[in-house]
Amino acid sequence: MDTRQYRSAPPCGWGEAPACAAGNDPAKGTMLGTTQERWLLDGLYASKARWNVIAMGPTTGP
Repeated sequence: MDTRQYRSAPPCGWGEAPACAAGNDPAKGTMLGTTQERWLLDGLYASKARWNVIAMGPTTGP
């Protein structure tokens, strides 16, 4: 997955921009882009595996 090329612009701005309420709204943007996100979700929903693990490079947090 490419989390750089297809991502939306951050709703609160780039870099060290202060947090804003829109930053907590998943409808305001995506790291994957619509096509990649749909591909990922379809694969997860169709999986018969006991565990589904997604490893990614960017650090994420609450």
